[in-house]
Amino acid sequence: MLVSTFPQFSSDPAAGGAAQDGHPARYHGLNLGAEEYESLVARLMDTMVEAICGLEESGRCIFVNRACVQLLGYDHPSQLIGRDFHRLAHGRHEDGRPYPREACRMRQRASAGEVAHVDDEVLWRRDGTCFPVEYWSYPILRDGKLAFFLVTFLDISERRAQQRALAYQATRDSLTGLLNRGEFLRRLDERAHACATAPWTLVISNLDGFKEVNSVLGQDVGDQVLREAARRFQAVLGDDCPLARWGGDEFVFVLATADVDRVAGQVRGLLAAIREPFQLNELQVRISSSFGLALYPDHARDPDELIRCADAAMRRAKRDGLGLAVLGAQDREHMRHRVLLRGELRTALVQGQFLLHLQPKIALGRGGAAGGRPVVGFEALARWRHPSHGLISPARFIPTIEVSDLIHPFTHWVADQAVACCARLQAIQPGVSMAANVSARNLLDAGFARQIGDALERHGVAPGLLELEVTESAIMADPVRALEILHELRALGVRLSVDDFGTGYSSFAYLNRLPVDALKLDRSFITPIETSASMRLIVRSIIEMGHALGLNVIAEGIETPEALELLRDMDCDVGQGYLISRPMPEDAARAWLRGVFTGGPPEDSGTAWRKP
Repeated sequence: MLVSTFPQFSSDPAAGGAAQDGHPARYHGLNLGAEEYESLVARLMDTMVEAICGLEESGRCIFVNRACVQLLGYDHPSQLIGRDFHRLAHGRHEDGRPYPREACRMRQRASAGEVAHVDDEVLWRRDGTCFPVEYWSYPILRDGKLAFFLVTFLDISERRAQQRALAYQATRDSLTGLLNRGEFLRRLDERAHACATAPWTLVISNLDGFKEVNSVLGQDVGDQVLREAARRFQAVLGDDCPLARWGGDEFVFVLATADVDRVAGQVRGLLAAIREPFQLNELQVRISSSFGLALYPDHARDPDELIRCADAAMRRAKRDGLGLAVLGAQDREHMRHRVLLRGELRTALVQGQFLLHLQPKIALGRGGAAGGRPVVGFEALARWRHPSHGLISPARFIPTIEVSDLIHPFTHWVADQAVACCARLQAIQPGVSMAANVSARNLLDAGFARQIGDALERHGVAPGLLELEVTESAIMADPVRALEILHELRALGVRLSVDDFGTGYSSFAYLNRLPVDALKLDRSFITPIETSASMRLIVRSIIEMGHALGLNVIAEGIETPEALELLRDMDCDVGQGYLISRPMPEDAARAWLRGVFTGGPPEDSGTAWRKP
């Protein structure tokens, strides 16, 4: 038997100690003698998975069970009983630092007559190794005073390993194993606060030629390139360098110096490594990279602003073919303008200066849509009615909104207004739909689908009447998270379409994996189809392949009757463009939909489309 004589004390402070007649067997309602009872308790303790030991207030061990002896690496209870448990197994932290007896939580709580539950400490084995434990310490009283305390504990090594694995996954990019965006931002914020005066450099890199590789050779090859590029970055920079995959084909890292010459030297080493051929099975691929540098604290102290500085420098390096660029005066002026613009946009959102214009979408079939009505829906396009500059095109403010914290409230406003407008249009033509654009950052917002669902419910619109347009490049910024949001939207019943198809990755193999209903041909495909036989062949092939995948095909940018007829002959499903109508305010769209619009075109509406 591995247990010493088990003391008969009550663990309940209110019980006042042993049974009134002093016989533990009767106290517990068992028809056993004292020796039989003690033997039963011993056997029960030895069958328990939890390790159990009894310790006097001084720390001396007075009994143990089999699990306790085994977990601590001993052969017999006599090697533990009578010895100081704290000194034997609990006197050091995991890193080897002494753990003072007076700081021991199980002893502190027991002395106070309280139960202790601890899961962030370790116990030490006989062989000098330690293991993480979760333990409970219970005070055992006699005559209202602490007689000893009972400690039960478990080895939680496996649980800790699982927690570490989950923590690792939560902070790492699933494709490359580098830090992910969230973890890098957290570390960047810590660095900015911890090193308020020490200079350092933030570097953003974008792979040149990667999109062509991904488009031509497929996503699997593209993934191999990203993994190998990440390996080369890490090999040059070392394991101690904070390095993250920023999204898509962008990487970001920190160098612990603001000496531009030293940084440039390291970046040139990276550039040379990236330019080495990528051997992918039997394929040999060559790409390059563009780097943008921003210096802390010279260029910015705020991490978000520093990232924008590095991004601006990287885009100039890419645009001018420099390979490497540091934020310059021109970049700073451009950024200053963007900062001022963001302030105005924030005010515009608060004061309601934005409005929606609607551009019709028509069925291109010869018979029109069901019931002979060719109008199938509208696309909601944002406009900014500036108090001083009048109506401002989205091309001048949407790019700034997309890289600022305004993107979420702005998109929520657009979606809510689009759904409300769709509800009002049902009185004129039931079943007419409304489309709205979605940014890449919306596809990283865990609450986005819920907000869309709330808007549909609030305005009483069937989910199938809302179509959200998203670009392939937006999805590829973080495919795993984006697909989760897309599936949530699809589960609501919202329709999804791939916007600007043909300008990004354009992979039908990847398109087949997306929960989408339609693809939208970019206007750059439509404009030349009247004069280019090869472009007509490309457009026809895309339409046929889209139909083969069960997708509707939408053509935007239709500006001539000839282009409209060609698309009809190609069996394109839906079209929109200036020939049909320019975007127009809602009241003009309502009149247009009724077919009674006969006056001159309203502002920004163009000429209304006439039914053939």
